[in-house]
Amino acid sequence: MKPILAIIALSATVRSAAAATLELVPGYQVCSVYYRDCQAAKAEEFAGRLFFAPAETETFTEALPLIYDPGQKVARGSLLLLREDTPYRLKLEISDAGKKETVTREFRTRTTRVPVAKTVLLDENTPMPLVVTQSGSPQGYIRYTAKPGTVLRGGEKADDAILVKGASYLLFDGLTVTGGRLNAFRLDGCNELQILNCEISGYGRTGVLDTSRTGVYYDKRKRVCNYDSGIRVNGCRNILIERNYIHSPRGTSNPWFYSHPAGPNAVLTGDAVALTLRYNDFIGSDLHRWNDAIEGWYNGSPEGGPRRDAEITGNYFAFDNDDGMELDGGQENTRFFLNRTEGNLCGISAAPCLIGPS
Repeated sequence: MKPILAIIALSATVRSAAAATLELVPGYQVCSVYYRDCQAAKAEEFAGRLFFAPAETETFTEALPLIYDPGQKVARGSLLLLREDTPYRLKLEISDAGKKETVTREFRTRTTRVPVAKTVLLDENTPMPLVVTQSGSPQGYIRYTAKPGTVLRGGEKADDAILVKGASYLLFDGLTVTGGRLNAFRLDGCNELQILNCEISGYGRTGVLDTSRTGVYYDKRKRVCNYDSGIRVNGCRNILIERNYIHSPRGTSNPWFYSHPAGPNAVLTGDAVALTLRYNDFIGSDLHRWNDAIEGWYNGSPEGGPRRDAEITGNYFAFDNDDGMELDGGQENTRFFLNRTEGNLCGISAAPCLIGPS
C-alpha cells in the first residue's frame, strides 16, 4: 500500500475560560488528557468526568474519570480503545474547587501510514554496523528496507548492529537483523521513528555464569551481561515498534536461585515519551531466557521506563526470568491492554507508579 500523507494532531493545548490548560496527546488507539493549572488544594475538591464520541456520531461515551494530582495541580486521564486515524470529539465536565465548567475539543488519532520521500534499499553488502544520523521530515520519511531473504549481520565487534543517533522521521521496514555485541537496534535521542515488520535475533553477549560472586553472567571484560537488547530506546519521543519478531538472543539470564536476574531483553526503554509497542512477539526460550521481555531503566525515577503516554497493546511476552513488562517509573498516562504474558515470574511490574495514572 502506498504511504499517504495524513494530518496528525500530536498535541493540542487550549486555555479555558477558567485559566486552566487542556492538553490532548492522541495515540493510535488512545488519547492522553491533561487538565493543568487547576485550583483545587485537595483531590476531593476536584472532579473531572470525561466523555468521547467519533466525530460522525452524536452520542457520547463516558470514559474513566480524570485522576487529580493536587501537588502538581493537574488532572490526568486517558481515552482507550479508539479507532486509528479517526476524528473524535471530547467533552470534559470539570468541578474545580467549586467552579464548574464544560470543555469540548476535537482531535484525531494517529496513523501508521506516513509519507515516504526516499527509500534506502539495504543488502548483504551494506557496511555494518549501520549508523544513521540523517533525518527525514514530516512531509517525507526516509525508509530503510531490504529484499526478502536479506540478512543484515551486525557481528560481535560493534556494540550495535544499527545505531540511530538524534535522527527523526525514519522508517525501518521488513529488515532481518542479527548480531550486535550488545544490541541489534539502538535509538538515542530520536523522534518520529517507526520499526515495522522486522525479525531481530542473535544479539548480545553470552558470558559465563559465576556462582562465586552473585551468580550472574559475566563477559570477557568481567562486566555483568545485562541490558543487551533487540531494540534499545533511550531519550526518544514518538517511537512506534509494531509487528516485529524479537527472539533468540545469544545469551540468557540467570535464575532467581542465585540473585535478581540479569540478562538480555527484547526491548529496553528509558525516558521515553509516546512509545507505542503493538502486535509484537517477544519470545525467549528455556535456553535463551529474557531478564525482562521489556525492561525499563530508572525504575525509581519519574523518567523511568515508558514514562509518559505509552501505548502497549496486542503483544506477546514469553519466557523470561523476571517480568514480562516493566512499567515501573513515572507511568504518566501509560496504557497496557490486550497483551499476553506467560512463562515468567511476574507478568507486569508496575511498582513504583510515581506519577500515574497507569
